[in-house]
Amino acid sequence: MSLQKNIEIICSRKRACAAANADNNVPDDVLWNIFIRLPAKQVAQMRCVSKPWNALLSQQSFIKSHLDHRSIRRMNDDEILLVFKDGYLDFCHPFLTKNSRSSLIQLPKLPNSTPSCGSSIFIGSVNGLICFADYHVIHIWNPSLSALTPLPSYTNTTIGDDMLFRFGFDPLNDDYKVVKISLSLDEHGNIVQRSLEVEVYSLRKGFWELVIGFPSHVSMICNNDEVCVDGHAYWLCLVEDMFMRETIVAFDLAHETFREISLPNYMEDYTGSDRLNVLGVLSQKLCVISCIHNGDCEVWLLMDHKWVKHHVLPPFDGKIMPIGFTPNNLFLFGIGRHLALYDPDAAAVKLFNGIMNTPHSFTKVVPYVDSLIWPPTLRAINHL
Repeated sequence: MSLQKNIEIICSRKRACAAANADNNVPDDVLWNIFIRLPAKQVAQMRCVSKPWNALLSQQSFIKSHLDHRSIRRMNDDEILLVFKDGYLDFCHPFLTKNSRSSLIQLPKLPNSTPSCGSSIFIGSVNGLICFADYHVIHIWNPSLSALTPLPSYTNTTIGDDMLFRFGFDPLNDDYKVVKISLSLDEHGNIVQRSLEVEVYSLRKGFWELVIGFPSHVSMICNNDEVCVDGHAYWLCLVEDMFMRETIVAFDLAHETFREISLPNYMEDYTGSDRLNVLGVLSQKLCVISCIHNGDCEVWLLMDHKWVKHHVLPPFDGKIMPIGFTPNNLFLFGIGRHLALYDPDAAAVKLFNGIMNTPHSFTKVVPYVDSLIWPPTLRAINHL
């Protein structure tokens, strides 16, 4: 008998028991083991059956176990990746990495409460929550639950011509945070001195706070990579000393402090180099993907505060734009007008037809995570 059929039978029995004012005889551990296998949207619907079910399925321990189970299942199944063309949420294309399932992918669309016309800019994604901005309003969205809410406006909207954002998870405080950097640039694209300001919004606290300590000698921030992992947000930056060099600025989401991380020595020299360095996440650790034009791509992992060369990807036929790794450690990159995946174990490249890559643009690709996560401090506009 299928899992769906079992659920229908249990729901039917539960309604009958409720109608007769009888107790539910299905043990909680049995319900737990059944519900943990269901998609998030179905679990959310099961909460409406009765108060005991709502209490069980709303426990934070169940929500985290459900996320862990879905993550493990994703590692053994097709990954669903979301492609945001030019970073716009309105131009989202989901696709499967293996195409082993014949059914089409159907994700909930954005509710009508958000502006359209290509104005929604992707910021980041973690644990199934997607953060994006519409003009000066930041939203948190869980597509699994069709739940959406705007955040309060950030404090200062006048300092700085440009704004950069990060969205990450603080595991120490079980909190989700949005980091906003506002800054002004000169005619050469360098940061105007004393124009940079940082604000952090805590979903647990419910307000924005100013944070100081961003390294003042950084002259440029490369904002191509939305990298947040292990409780930190990361930016690849340029520093102009005796020569132009690259460095990484890390922000500790729990303690809200900044520190600088040096790249492997030979990567630092940026002047006249045909080497392209991109930050990414591999095996839940920060990595640097370093590609030479028409040459190899080296992947370095930051392990115990030291850089370790993980592996070397072979040369590809043409100039590539590294994007990063999927949770299943497949290498994702753009080549020409196509997106492609490289499987290191099979040493095979797969091109994705119908999903075009725009050279010199900032295509964002993130894994889709089926999740019940919804911070309790947020008021959701639900469309279940």
